[in-house]
Amino acid sequence: VPRAEPGSYKALYNSQLRFRRRLYADLETVPYHVHLSRPLAQLVKHAVLYVRNTVPRQVFQALSRIYCICHYSSRLREVITGDLLPSSSMIKGLSQEFGLPISQEDLTEGKLLAMSPPPAPNLEDFQSRNSTLDSEIQAHQEKYLQRQNTMILKNRDQKYSPIQKHISGAYEVSRKSPKSVVKVTKISAPAKDAVYNYSIQTLNSTELAKEELCREMAKEPRKRLTYSQSYLSATVEPQDSDEEKRKAKRKSRDAWLTPNGFQVTGLHSTGRTHHLGLPPLGAVTEEWREKALFANILEPVLHRESWGWDRRPQDLDVYTQPPPFLELPAPPAPKPRTGN
Repeated sequence: VPRAEPGSYKALYNSQLRFRRRLYADLETVPYHVHLSRPLAQLVKHAVLYVRNTVPRQVFQALSRIYCICHYSSRLREVITGDLLPSSSMIKGLSQEFGLPISQEDLTEGKLLAMSPPPAPNLEDFQSRNSTLDSEIQAHQEKYLQRQNTMILKNRDQKYSPIQKHISGAYEVSRKSPKSVVKVTKISAPAKDAVYNYSIQTLNSTELAKEELCREMAKEPRKRLTYSQSYLSATVEPQDSDEEKRKAKRKSRDAWLTPNGFQVTGLHSTGRTHHLGLPPLGAVTEEWREKALFANILEPVLHRESWGWDRRPQDLDVYTQPPPFLELPAPPAPKPRTGN
């Protein structure tokens, strides 16, 4: 950015991210020399840029990725996750397609920062500070490669040294934080009574352990015990559901039967039950007659006895048949007129 036209810039930094290799190691100082002919926002707005085969594919990807980093990314982790960093070949193609030559003054103009008023200029100090950016980058590159070679040799020696490998493993184990001790409830078998491991036996070891767990959980009602903290289904119920159902059933049965008889909701006891309007059984002395109600009271309108075939016309002509011809009623007699 020229000094006359200072602009805004964005710096993305995250010390927790690590890269296995340098992304732009083969470019050396090329990224510092990339100077676009126009601002990035203006280049992206050109419609010709989106025509197929107008610009190389890698150049278009470099422009689009850099534009996304500048306008849509706020964290370095987002840039890495979205794979927005352009490759070295993209940078080279972008420099060849839209780059302009940059002078040494443009590179070094932002080198000196005015943190405090500088002392009086000295010729010897000025000559010592007049080191180019290329030499500094080259020196840093050599130190980095030397450090990488040292680490590779060190790892190679450790790989074939079993003693060093065991030492490193023991050191890593010692660095781990000790695991928290989990409270465990144990049950001990009684000395006098026999304990069986079958569910059909009275002294079942599993049932005894469940009872012990229920007693421990009753001391702390707001806590739960579990076989494994990784699975919710391993949580122990605070009470034995089957046993609670049996107790509730026995309690309900005891509530039904009382010394005065059975107690049913909404009804009296059996000792005080009175039938609704029914006479006692001994008072019924009327003789029973079959179909007495239908024969005397609800007698059918038509007789339905079975007739023979010779009486078939009588069976079909039971109902009154209409006359074959209908006669119209006679018209009323005219009223006599009264004259004035």
